[in-house]
Amino acid sequence: MMLILALLSFLELTIASSSHGYAPVAVPCPGGQLTRSSLTGLNPDEKRYVDNRYNNVAKPSLKSFLSGTNMTDFDIDSFLDQANPTIGITFSGGGYRAQLSGAGQYAALDSRTNVVNGKGLGGILQSTSYISGLSGGAWLVGSLVSNDLLSVDELIDQNTLWQLQYSLLANGDSIHSNWDYWTSINDEVKGKKQAGFDVSITDVWSRALSYQLLSNSDYNGAGYRFSDIVNQPSYQSYQAPYPILVSVGREPGTAVINFNSTVFSLTPYEVGSEDPTLQAFVETKYLGTQLDNGQANNRSC
Repeated sequence: MMLILALLSFLELTIASSSHGYAPVAVPCPGGQLTRSSLTGLNPDEKRYVDNRYNNVAKPSLKSFLSGTNMTDFDIDSFLDQANPTIGITFSGGGYRAQLSGAGQYAALDSRTNVVNGKGLGGILQSTSYISGLSGGAWLVGSLVSNDLLSVDELIDQNTLWQLQYSLLANGDSIHSNWDYWTSINDEVKGKKQAGFDVSITDVWSRALSYQLLSNSDYNGAGYRFSDIVNQPSYQSYQAPYPILVSVGREPGTAVINFNSTVFSLTPYEVGSEDPTLQAFVETKYLGTQLDNGQANNRSC
């Protein structure tokens, strides 16, 4: 509690010089409806991506994987043409432990991993349509897809992400590096507040996490948006499974997450829920816009 109060005091007393892109900014609205009902089915952009990934990447990869199993009396081509299987990989929550155990699972399913070398379950990742996670599992998925579907081998070789020898309270061993670290986080969170948006300890926590999970460029992802994933080369070529991050809602002013809390999905295209309490989605890159019946109530988003 003392740490939280100290951090909040730091945010209140220090004058921000720059948000480094973390603060939301006003942009022209595209016009029309920014929300959709979940009753309409899948988001058209999601369906288009998943269909293209299956035909161009997942189906050939699954055919190659199944061919290597040496099964008898099984027509692989007929099965793939008729069944059109949709595979998803999901990673559980549990903080850093979930992130690291999920990374081991991810590596074992990835045909790019050196230790796999065409054996075991390597290739399942390339055959999937979806990749999802919550909490620590979402840290894993978010970090990998935001870094152009990084492989675990590349992550280890580059040695620039997941510097877990440092806690979230410290970034390096020197006073100077830690001063820069907390000054940047303060600037970013204060910039969001000055832009007219609510801030909380979650902003501080998430920005500290970003130093572990996102690229070292661009102030460790301060200006990176989840909707930017669609511009990654791996996404453009359908090499990445469609990412879905999962979270649960909590009633305002409460400290308890109920068992029947609304489950939210966060994707590069939209944020929302199929839950009967909501049954609606809003475009991810315009999240935070004041809407009236699904449309912006002014010219800016």
